[in-house]
Amino acid sequence: MSVPNAPTPDISGKVEIDGVSIHYDYFGDKTKPVVVVFNGVSMETRSWFQFLPFFGDGVDKLFWDFRGQGQSTSDDQPYDVCAHADYLKKIIETLALKPEQTNLIGISSGSIIEAEFLRQHSAMVNKAVLSGVLLSPEKTFIYGSEFGIKLLREGMLDLWAETLYGTLFSSAYLEVIEPFIPKLKAALSARYKDRALALARIIEAQMNYVINVKNYYDDFKKVDVPMLLIAGEEDVLTPPFVQKKVLDLFGRTPKYLEYAGCGHMMAMERSKDFFGDAVNFVLS
Repeated sequence: MSVPNAPTPDISGKVEIDGVSIHYDYFGDKTKPVVVVFNGVSMETRSWFQFLPFFGDGVDKLFWDFRGQGQSTSDDQPYDVCAHADYLKKIIETLALKPEQTNLIGISSGSIIEAEFLRQHSAMVNKAVLSGVLLSPEKTFIYGSEFGIKLLREGMLDLWAETLYGTLFSSAYLEVIEPFIPKLKAALSARYKDRALALARIIEAQMNYVINVKNYYDDFKKVDVPMLLIAGEEDVLTPPFVQKKVLDLFGRTPKYLEYAGCGHMMAMERSKDFFGDAVNFVLS
């Protein structure tokens, strides 16, 4: 969602690879550790501006739009998670960020792209945080993705938005935000009104990656980066037992935290705790 009177990034720019333009926003002067935030599927860089206070002053922040999001290229062509890793690599190189200062925070489907970045470019990373992560071919996720793609391809963006919030949040949090859900749905529908097919391509790319993810397990074992995995106890999209499968995939077993009474989008439900724990892990 866009934020009224949103703060202005210190650096904004785009990188171009094979005709694809990828937008990024950077807060800081590049003298501190940097946290690179990976969006959820229907988000954009500006979605995070309201959460900036929760990061504290000890880190710089880098946000970027995947292909199909925000100010990046949004077309109806096949997207590829592996290519997204290359887009971020070019952003990091353009900003001249050093490996010892570069840290990753994956949110929901962003954790899938983060995992691929680690597979390809772990030498560029200091530490990594994963949340709501899925790196196993779970049929419930695949069927849900296929249904979402079908809705979007048949022009049912509003109906897709109707199905979204019940899978993202805990029941207790839904009660709190229930009065605001119509406004949230309207904002999401407006954001993707003219590019619902790009949203379908994002979902398609992550689904295809998950279907084939076992092909990458040997490579994940070579990733020796300190990692933190944060799960929500009431996550129905990627339940804790699914996320715990990730603990055995990487060369260094991630530290595990589980938030009681929390759903899939911990960064929204427990913003202070989530970003506090993530940044503390990065700085520890």
